[in-house]
Amino acid sequence: MKNIISTLFILTVLLTITHCSEEPTKPKPPVPQTRDTITVSIEQVTHRSVSLRLTRKLKVKSGRYVLNRISK
Repeated sequence: MKNIISTLFILTVLLTITHCSEEPTKPKPPVPQTRDTITVSIEQVTHRSVSLRLTRKLKVKSGRYVLNRISK
């Protein structure tokens, strides 16, 4: 019984020592923040319509934009 306990103790110590000797992993560098800007301005207003100008300055190119009109 003493032999089993001493063997388990030695194995535990050896496993702990070998595990702690590993070099810690370095964290990944942070992703640079990109700021996209979309500007909407009114070009022309009539009694039936509103003309808008959409200007975009995007760091990340994406394929599609949707402009929805909410009427009350």
